[in-house]
Amino acid sequence: MLATQGKSYDKNTYRSSESNTNGSSLLESLSHDNENESGTSGHRHYPSEPTRWTFPCKIPSRVYYASFDVESLYTNVNNDNAVKAVISLYGQHESQIHSMGFNADDIRVMLSATLSCNIFCFNNKMYEQKRGLGNRIAPLLAIISMDHMERITLTSNILLYKRYVDDALVIGISKNEVERKLEGLNAVDDNILYDGET
Repeated sequence: MLATQGKSYDKNTYRSSESNTNGSSLLESLSHDNENESGTSGHRHYPSEPTRWTFPCKIPSRVYYASFDVESLYTNVNNDNAVKAVISLYGQHESQIHSMGFNADDIRVMLSATLSCNIFCFNNKMYEQKRGLGNRIAPLLAIISMDHMERITLTSNILLYKRYVDDALVIGISKNEVERKLEGLNAVDDNILYDGET
């Protein structure tokens, strides 16, 4: 249980927030208060750059939030889907990218060749990784793949969705909406499974 501003939240259930009118209030309710010797509130501990963590948005008096986590992201990314996601993103921003004379087909061929050479060594034996990402471009491709999946799925009824690599914070208007978004994300790719910590 986490007690915040007089309310108790069980980390294994959907959490509700009733006193938040903007993102900074939400952030405050998630942070710790230090009490000084007189029992009054001292200072809050924020990340070193607190302005990066605040955001201007109106949050209704009653919301539901959860955290989503992708199980074994890098080893479960479908290489073909990752290449398609990169090409789609490239197409959206082609005029803003200096691609050194390469077009989308060239980029597709180079990415496919790079991803087809997923070789790793274990106990002095060489293995080919059949699925997933195992090279230096893996983090970038995984993030682009996740973004592509989210753009397909998260189209309405979510107040906030913030992700860092494979962990996401989701705030929705109802428990059912948050659960539906989790189901929708899990329906996009059989190998990429989100675990909802609600």
